[in-house]
Amino acid sequence: MLGERIKQIRKQKKMTQTDVATGIITKSMLSMVENGKATPSVPALQAIARRLQVTVEELMLDPRDVQMRELIETIRSRHTPYFSDEKIQELLEPYLVPETTSYWQGQVYHKYGDALRASDPELGLTYYEKAERIFQQLGRQDEQLLVQISTVYFLFNLKRTKEAYELIEAMDIPREIPLAP
Repeated sequence: MLGERIKQIRKQKKMTQTDVATGIITKSMLSMVENGKATPSVPALQAIARRLQVTVEELMLDPRDVQMRELIETIRSRHTPYFSDEKIQELLEPYLVPETTSYWQGQVYHKYGDALRASDPELGLTYYEKAERIFQQLGRQDEQLLVQISTVYFLFNLKRTKEAYELIEAMDIPREIPLAP
């Protein structure tokens, strides 16, 4: 992803690999970075960012994650007019694929699952599973627990009480770590 971002920004600025690499790393090393076969050192990454006139953060972040974050924050905002479940589904649908293993992708799946509570709770459970898997991979225990709580709610609404109670029993609730607000 880092290499793809460097290449994307370099091409947007109509720069060659030589333009970017000169005095920082070799052109062949930049090519390997752009193709995901090598990772630059931190000083080299900082120099590349300066040369491209962007921040290191801009090189590291997937622009899609930024869009997902802004959308989730808009949906959660108190200053935003109320969104119907249908509108939330419509807003989030473009971000359902391709799947990435990012915090914001997990948030999109969780919110999308929430928005399916009335129209298709079974499909909502599928998106909760995706969100939970992502949060588990990222080690985001508090977010994973929130998804599990949502899943229990859906299971009770679907009259699948046995599954709900089994999930409650299996939930790993950290007693010594407070949940994020």
